Amino acid sequence: MAGGWMSRVVGELARAGDALARPTLRLLDGKWGSFRVAVLRSAFSRDQRSIQVNALHAQVDTYLGEMIGEGIEVPASESGRALCNTWVKNQWLYRDNAPDGSLVYSLTSSSLEALDLIQNLSRDRALVSESRLTMILDTVRRWATEASADPQDRVDRLNAQIRELEVEREALGSVCARGFRLEHGGISPA
Repeated sequence: MAGGWMSRVVGELARAGDALARPTLRLLDGKWGSFRVAVLRSAFSRDQRSIQVNALHAQVDTYLGEMIGEGIEVPASESGRALCNTWVKNQWLYRDNAPDGSLVYSLTSSSLEALDLIQNLSRDRALVSESRLTMILDTVRRWATEASADPQDRVDRLNAQIRELEVEREALGSVCARGFRLEHGGISPA
């Protein structure tokens, strides 16, 4: 029995290590995790998905100055340009060409996941429910299983998810076509 238990815990340890090594969780980790989140959430929004390279460098420099002015510790001797370059290397930002040919920064999918997690966790709540904790743990487990160096594995998983959602959509469409209405909590006659 102990061998089975040890195998499970060793497997969980490996999965957790893989998940924590991914850019999504590395963004949140360490001394500067909250700094990175604050800067990226302040600079990017649903309406502002890409920012001109020089504009983001200047914006990060401004944020650094504001924080220093408030007595908040920031990464030593780092400029906006240096931080952005580091964030590109860490897969939190990527550079791309805008339609006008200029160079822009955008958030990577890993950064978007991390910022969404922070957004969800930072909402005002009196209590965190057990179901909410379960959802968070399931998300972290999903990230751990998705951690793969092979891009084709990720494409295959996405294709499988798309097929599952298409089957669900077709089933719901056939229910509606038979004269039923979808309502919160179930299906009722139309």
